[in-house]
Amino acid sequence: MKNLTFIVGLMLLVLNVVFGLMLSGYHTFNVCVNCGVILINVLLIWLLGVVQLKDGFRISMNVLFPLFAVVEFLSIAFSRPQMEDNGAVIFVLMAILLQVILLMGANHVSKTIQ
Repeated sequence: MKNLTFIVGLMLLVLNVVFGLMLSGYHTFNVCVNCGVILINVLLIWLLGVVQLKDGFRISMNVLFPLFAVVEFLSIAFSRPQMEDNGAVIFVLMAILLQVILLMGANHVSKTIQ
């Protein structure tokens, strides 16, 4: 399963770059930021498989994190191609921070409840 996460992530990266080359409205800035979003989300989903979580946390986060990834990807794909004053970039950074906090909190709770 862990290898499958990396394979799917690699395929998504390739597909993102191909779309960036094919679509004139999909700017290089958006392609690069979305590549980062894909890499970070693949890492977070991989961490879900590595960290010892209770089943309730594991199942819910395995549904929640890919949903976060899709929303983050679409936010950047349709945002302005600039870093300055870009609300979508701020939203994505806050969403990634929320995912990290959720993962850390679930890990802490899973360790304390034995």
